[in-house]
Amino acid sequence: MYLYGKTFDFNDSIPTSVVDGSIAIKNGSLSTPSSKTPMKVKNQVSKPLLIAILLLGIFSCAGGKDTIATFEQEPPFTLGTVFYQDWVAGVQEAGSGTNVHVRIKSVTEEVEMLHIYFRNKIEKAQNSPQYVDQYVGYFKNKARPDVIMDGEPIKEAQNTPPESFPFRLADDEAVLSYELNNEVKYVKLSNMERRPMIAYPGVNKTDEEH
Repeated sequence: MYLYGKTFDFNDSIPTSVVDGSIAIKNGSLSTPSSKTPMKVKNQVSKPLLIAILLLGIFSCAGGKDTIATFEQEPPFTLGTVFYQDWVAGVQEAGSGTNVHVRIKSVTEEVEMLHIYFRNKIEKAQNSPQYVDQYVGYFKNKARPDVIMDGEPIKEAQNTPPESFPFRLADDEAVLSYELNNEVKYVKLSNMERRPMIAYPGVNKTDEEH
């Protein structure tokens, strides 16, 4: 057999392999090497795929977490009436919002109420001026800030990042945090009653002139 300028006889000893990149003689037979993806191309393909899998795993784990801490099933006090109530002011400048009311019974002096978490907002739990055993979170609706959309990253960096919220809650759920023995604990408030909205009267311009 004549190949690449040389004559081979199958009765003679044949080299283990003679390769020019397309044809190989091995153990007395002709064969073409299998088409395989070069290692460099494989690496280029696998790296983005690996990164995508890692990111998917991270977001899946993050999405599975509802809270930063466990909720107390037996807090050192008794929950009474819990409800939330929307309100709107009579003048546009005063805005609107929602107040969350939590009545606490049989609480000791060692317990200090801290914050109320509601609809991705956090407000201080303030003692109601009308009821000693009631705490209120005053949540005022804020105007949406203007978002800067620009091709220059420096200008877009001026946008205020959204505040992080540690809980995943339904619209009728809230979380009350309190401190006991220098440790912060959390109680989940579910199925809160929604009271009718309060519409405060507007200011009479005639009265303002007088």
